[in-house]
Amino acid sequence: MVRTVREHLGGVLFHVTDEANAESIDRHGLLSKDQAAALGLTPRITGGNGLTRALDSRDGLSDRVFLSFFRSVLMPKVAGGDRQRRPMVLEIDPEVILLPGVEVRLGRGAHSVRVRAIQAFYKMDWETWHKPEIRNDLTGGKARWNTFLNYEILVPKCVSRKYILGSRSSI
Repeated sequence: MVRTVREHLGGVLFHVTDEANAESIDRHGLLSKDQAAALGLTPRITGGNGLTRALDSRDGLSDRVFLSFFRSVLMPKVAGGDRQRRPMVLEIDPEVILLPGVEVRLGRGAHSVRVRAIQAFYKMDWETWHKPEIRNDLTGGKARWNTFLNYEILVPKCVSRKYILGSRSSI
C-alpha cells in the first residue's frame, strides 16, 4: 500500500489541523486525543466538533490519529469558531502505514469497516479509482467514489515528527 500511495495517490498521506497547533505538533508529533490528554496537553484548536469527538470515543477511535489518502478532507465546523480557524494540511510519509497497529477505516460512520493496514489494500474499492466513469454514475458509482475518498488511516497514539514531511497553509 505504501508503494500505491507513492506512485498513484499523490505520494503522501494528509492530516488537517490548525496552524495554532503547529508548535505542539513540531514538539510532540501528531497525538491522538487520549495520548495528548495523558501528556497533559490540550490542543489550542481541537479537531472536529463535540459530536465527532463523542462518536470517535464511542467507536474506540480517541486513541487514534486520523490520516487521509486525499487532501480534500475538511475540518468539521465549530459553531462560532470558524473565524479563528487557520487550516493547515500536513503531508505525512506513507511509511507510517507499516507501523504496528495501524488500521484503515473503509468509509465513515456506522457503515464503515476497520481493517488492519496489511488487509486494507485488498478490501479497498480500486475500481472507482481506475475507472473515472464510475465516479459520475448516479446509480451508485458516485456513492462508491465518496466512500473511497473517505477512507482513513488510523495510527495508534502518535505520528512522530519524523513522518511529518511538510505542511501547506491552506486546504
